[in-house]
Amino acid sequence: MDWSRAKTILIMTFIFLNAFLIFQLVEKRNAENMSVMAQEDHSFQELLRRQNIEISIDDPEADEEGQYISGEGHEFGDEEQSMIEEQFEDQEISFRRNQMIRAVLDEPQELFGLDMASSVESFLADHLYNGDEYRFASYDEEERMIRAFQVYEDEPLRYRGEESHVILYLTEDGEVEGYDQRYMDFSPQLAPELMTPLEAIEVLILEYGIADVVIDEVELGHYNMTPANMDAHEYYAPMWRVTVDDEYYFVNAHNSEVWTD
Repeated sequence: MDWSRAKTILIMTFIFLNAFLIFQLVEKRNAENMSVMAQEDHSFQELLRRQNIEISIDDPEADEEGQYISGEGHEFGDEEQSMIEEQFEDQEISFRRNQMIRAVLDEPQELFGLDMASSVESFLADHLYNGDEYRFASYDEEERMIRAFQVYEDEPLRYRGEESHVILYLTEDGEVEGYDQRYMDFSPQLAPELMTPLEAIEVLILEYGIADVVIDEVELGHYNMTPANMDAHEYYAPMWRVTVDDEYYFVNAHNSEVWTD
């Protein structure tokens, strides 16, 4: 008997048998996963039916990317303060605790154009320190204030409430007469896998029991986890903002924690 040949045949048979068994195991697990997913989908659809909720969004299974971001208030040294004061000679500038810029314009400035966001951002770029790093956030006609958020990697880092990185103060005629500005130094942190919009909606239904609504606005953004604070780091998380009856719910796209305004 050719023992060398027999040994080779036995080894090859063992390898093929192992490969077959592994294939069978993978197929079984895939089938089980598909079954679980089907059950979960059926369960979610039943939940929507029971709560009388209609979902009308473009991509309910969107696979988005996001990351946690930390921010620290930039501290302006003496040289930077002098440079800013020289750059904006038409403003009376002071520095609060070397971190917040407070300015009063010598002459109030009109915001031109029908598009408020574009007009505000043009003003920011021309009149604020690194002003092109801010985006229009909101306009409060009653308080005569315009708020703006600072951007990181071209995306605004937002606050869930009334806080912002910049506040423009307006005259009764709607002209900018002054502003408060915080400039943040940002750094990326953890970049986890994120839940889909549907998963965020399911979390919201289970936690708040919402019912009898049409959900047609779900948007991913980075929102504050901690209040604005010059004495501590601020942290921003990827969150799904779900609009329900004109009320905002913020679902952490990583750990499912829910905030409201």
